[in-house]
Amino acid sequence: MNKMEAIKRKCLDCCGDVRVDVTLCCIFECSLWEYRCGCLMRSKAYKARLENAKQNHPEILEELKGIGVDISKFG
Repeated sequence: MNKMEAIKRKCLDCCGDVRVDVTLCCIFECSLWEYRCGCLMRSKAYKARLENAKQNHPEILEELKGIGVDISKFG
């Protein structure tokens, strides 16, 4: 297992094995946050995963906005 895979698994464990919760994680102070999806935030894979989360889970985005989370940090 490489470092990115280990980080991805740790984040999945932290989020109860719910991928969308990893993608939309708002614990920005976590040292693993930028790498939580197992890829860099500037990668095509991350951008596709974020778009998928936005399209399929708008209720989570609204909830995050409602509690004051700056969604622009997600990319």
